[in-house]
Amino acid sequence: MMAQGSGVRGQVPSLNVHLALKVEHRTSNIEHPKGFTLLEVMVALTILAIGFVIALELAGSTMRAVSTSEGYTSAVFLARQKMEELFLKPTLEKGVEEGTSVGYRWRREVIEREPEELQLGSGRPRARLLELRVRVSWPGRDRQRSLELVSLKAMVNP
Repeated sequence: MMAQGSGVRGQVPSLNVHLALKVEHRTSNIEHPKGFTLLEVMVALTILAIGFVIALELAGSTMRAVSTSEGYTSAVFLARQKMEELFLKPTLEKGVEEGTSVGYRWRREVIEREPEELQLGSGRPRARLLELRVRVSWPGRDRQRSLELVSLKAMVNP
């Protein structure tokens, strides 16, 4: 007779338990597969595509803003230059002058103002007050753009 726990009969039950555990382990792999489903991949790609479109739109609007800013900066420099030319002239007469400069149109105008404070009684005024206007315009992306500088200059009468 064989003693319990020894011999062939004692080894078979442990082998059966071992096989049962392996089978159970294999079925758990089938229930929880590794990797992504097609739906998960499609959702991820959609989110990436939306983010990419938003990034492109932001880059485009930034480029438009930079272009508009460059236009205004150049126009301000041109307008200031034309205004300084008027201030540096020793004599100024009423009138309009126009011209172009590298894609910009400019127009400067001298208007005579006669404030009552500059009058001496009923005589001739001691000084002339001139209004100086410089307008610069240029074609923008969607419409014509322009800016205007206005200043005053007092000129003493001889």
